Amino acid sequence: MENPYRDSGGSLPPSSTDQVAFVRSIQIITLALLQGVVIFGIIVLFINKAVVDGKPGILTWIAVGFSCLMIMNHIMIPQLISKAMLDRISTADLRGQSDLEGFERVFGIFRAQHIVACALLEGAAFFCFVTYMVEKNWMPLGAAVVLMIMIAIRFPTAAKVQFWVEDRIREIQLKG
Repeated sequence: MENPYRDSGGSLPPSSTDQVAFVRSIQIITLALLQGVVIFGIIVLFINKAVVDGKPGILTWIAVGFSCLMIMNHIMIPQLISKAMLDRISTADLRGQSDLEGFERVFGIFRAQHIVACALLEGAAFFCFVTYMVEKNWMPLGAAVVLMIMIAIRFPTAAKVQFWVEDRIREIQLKG
């Protein structure tokens, strides 16, 4: 049977039904994180009647600055998390496991760092929408849109997840 999750960048290896389920679960989580922000943004726009005539107050500058900080943090913090978790896995740990068990173990690390990265962006987007609701300025609204786009860009495909997991497994095997 043809793998329905085949990407142009490759496909999951044979006997990948469980791996496809892992990827599907993180896709659902990513969409849920994004959906919450989008729905809240629509509600805020509706409440404010999409008016953007407010002057930037201190809250606007804090929200925009916080957004910039979270954009940087969504790259650095997940890397620190995954590095710390990967350092706990040795080649011997993976040696006695099937390919699926190894994939599942390393996928758990991918899932953790991915959720943290998206949650950092999501929190900043919510803050920006609340700031827009209070001050009716376009800057936090624009920052929220950028943050939502960044969450959408992080959407995990089967090929991206497979590459990340296989790359981390190779790194573990190389470190001995």
